[in-house]
Amino acid sequence: GTNPPSPSSNASPIISGTTDPGATVRIYKSNSCGGVVAATTTADGSGFFSTSVTVNANAMTSLTATATDIGGTSPCSSPILYVHDNLAPSAPVIIGTMPPSPSDSTTPAVGGTAEPNSLIKIYLNGSCSGAPATNGVANGSGFFAISVAVPANTTTTITATATDAAGNISVCSAPKTYRHDDLPPPVPA
Repeated sequence: GTNPPSPSSNASPIISGTTDPGATVRIYKSNSCGGVVAATTTADGSGFFSTSVTVNANAMTSLTATATDIGGTSPCSSPILYVHDNLAPSAPVIIGTMPPSPSDSTTPAVGGTAEPNSLIKIYLNGSCSGAPATNGVANGSGFFAISVAVPANTTTTITATATDAAGNISVCSAPKTYRHDDLPPPVPA
């Protein structure tokens, strides 16, 4: 396996596994244990091995291994796919709220689009700073609808960030305002 797990922004993950104790393990960046050896290590007395490998930036790398001991060299291992990603996702786009503003609801759903499956953090201060008011996850198509509690009888500036599976955080979204109003209008004069 890899540490950290894939996907990650770490370009030198630790590759670990087990084989015969004392075997020399060669790690390759290919599907078939071909090409240049990317790393070499020796399995310990219980057969455990661990070494770091530099992977290709912002790409998927197929990692395979062979083990060699006095009896010869093993067949190529099954590949482990490791995705390196250090590119921040685009900022979420807040399309609107449900119900639309103005409304008498203090728990509108903030709807929009972002990178599919990204973590969306909703802020009520207009700047994406401090602790988020709430969070949720964009679906596989990138759509989100996340309920948030807003202060009563005021206008709130809502913004959001998206965090991808590798932990990269987007810039702050464009703001969207929501006005809560449950006060009756004044008596006509």
